[in-house]
Amino acid sequence: MRLIARGFTIIEVMISLFILSTTMFVLSELQIRSMLRVWQSREDIDRVYIIKKFLYRMYQSPADARKTSQKFDDPEMHMIIEPVEINKKSSLAPYAKQLQYLRAIAKWSRGTTQRTLNLFALAPRALSFGKEGKA
Repeated sequence: MRLIARGFTIIEVMISLFILSTTMFVLSELQIRSMLRVWQSREDIDRVYIIKKFLYRMYQSPADARKTSQKFDDPEMHMIIEPVEINKKSSLAPYAKQLQYLRAIAKWSRGTTQRTLNLFALAPRALSFGKEGKA
């Protein structure tokens, strides 16, 4: 009578473990990368909200709109906001006396790369009153 083996050989077990561990490693690497990307995107959104907050302050008090430079720690960045003259060739040139163009530039490092975020906004100019008290 011949004995029939009902189990797996050690080679079959080793091959199946290799395939399973390789697949699990690739999936875990993809999950870690996606979580890192979500974290970086959240930091980018935080930066946008910080810049928008400063642009909104300049919108609320247009007389105080001037070049502002500030560094932040969380999230780490260096921000510069400045009013810029509207180009005479722009379609907004007729409104240059009523509007001011605000430019915000944020810079930060992520790893070995230097990242830059540019945001632009239009804000009303501060009203200046003449001798008769009219704007």
